[in-house]
Amino acid sequence: MADSQQAALLLHGLAPSDRDWLLNQLDPAMQAELNAHLQELQALGIPADPALIDAALKQADAGARHSATAARMQALLAEEPLWLVAQILALPGCTWRDAYLAAQSLERRQRLLRHTATPAGPALTRALQAALAQRLQQRMVEP
Repeated sequence: MADSQQAALLLHGLAPSDRDWLLNQLDPAMQAELNAHLQELQALGIPADPALIDAALKQADAGARHSATAARMQALLAEEPLWLVAQILALPGCTWRDAYLAAQSLERRQRLLRHTATPAGPALTRALQAALAQRLQQRMVEP
């Protein structure tokens, strides 16, 4: 399936106002291509499935978090408070954690390890994961 077809399938699951807003952010050629795919989905009677949006967002978040490296995270978290960095280090799937800690001074590493003993609750974990993925994705597209 082409990227534009996948995008159209995801757009198909959005509320019409959200879909229209997103389409209006694109250049006219891309709008025309996606609108053609959307019309095809409607003609085929394929129902809109908002669950596809959730699945795609979760996949994108996980991909961004797993592609992170200790060096990228060092740059991303350099200005963040110690308590926040500690919570991020405690997130599940933090594959760069050990390398990140190894790059810290002994004093900072010890302070971070003391803070990571208190895990975040499920709501805070989800919010941190989403915010981290968003910041990682923003950094990937910045010049």
